[in-house]
Amino acid sequence: MSVKTMFFGNPGTGKSTLINSYLVQAGGKVTCKSGFSDNGSGVTCKYELVKCKDEEVLDTPGIADIKMKDEACAEIKKALQLGGSYRLVFVCLLVSGRVRMDDVVTINRVTEAIDISNFTFSLVINKMFKKSMKRIIANTNSFKFFMDELNKKPKDIFFIEMDNEAADEDNFLMKDPPCYDACTGLKNGVLKKNKLRELLVQTKAITILKENVSDIKTGDYREEVEALKTLMTTMTNKHGEQIDKMRESFNQQFRQAQQEAREQAQRAREQAREQAREQAEPKEEHHHHHHTQYRSRSQPCNIS
Repeated sequence: MSVKTMFFGNPGTGKSTLINSYLVQAGGKVTCKSGFSDNGSGVTCKYELVKCKDEEVLDTPGIADIKMKDEACAEIKKALQLGGSYRLVFVCLLVSGRVRMDDVVTINRVTEAIDISNFTFSLVINKMFKKSMKRIIANTNSFKFFMDELNKKPKDIFFIEMDNEAADEDNFLMKDPPCYDACTGLKNGVLKKNKLRELLVQTKAITILKENVSDIKTGDYREEVEALKTLMTTMTNKHGEQIDKMRESFNQQFRQAQQEAREQAQRAREQAREQAREQAEPKEEHHHHHHTQYRSRSQPCNIS
């Protein structure tokens, strides 16, 4: 039984462009429509199943599209209820070092509708600059920070480097978009360029049955996004307050250490002066004694 590689992503994430790259790398051809939307809606309206040799690829509409969210949620549910073996791939963007709020809501709503014990998925962060990738893998805290709001965490994370030529181009083909395994990069500190398909086919596939899939939440999308933004702002402010407290504590300790260092240096100088005086005093006594002896020897001569 073939594995269905199923892509999710809101309008503007570049999902369909990446699917076309994936298909070409698999020996197929460009199939999914992609590009700039005149009315702000996504180019993908219904799920599309593409067969390529022994693979099946699913393109799905984004649920952040207010006008089409109900239809989009229904289409995604249909695609998941086809059943079988799946690789779930969520394409998203980063804003200020975090997964974009629209994408967070989409990922949370879709993943919450799938109820299986061994659930896992891959996160593809598209349109990234190399310096942003390096900053994220520089330490574990930064790595965790960018996906704090995700209710379920991805097993695999991949970065796709920005291609300025692809911006707003209809059906633009990035044959080999520079793709990097972020998790491996975090471990060894090196980002190695790979092909998207080569990385995705190595990820774990999961079995999803029709009964494992429930309705995807279609409530007020904007309200949930704004609530998440508010939560994120609150968390950021608290984080900032903690940083300020830590900085003040550090400055206080630093000032105390400086004061102790100055006092220690002063004590050392005083000890050095005291030692110098102690060493000088015996010499003066010896010199005085010698002078006295000299006068005593010379006095008889003067008297005579």
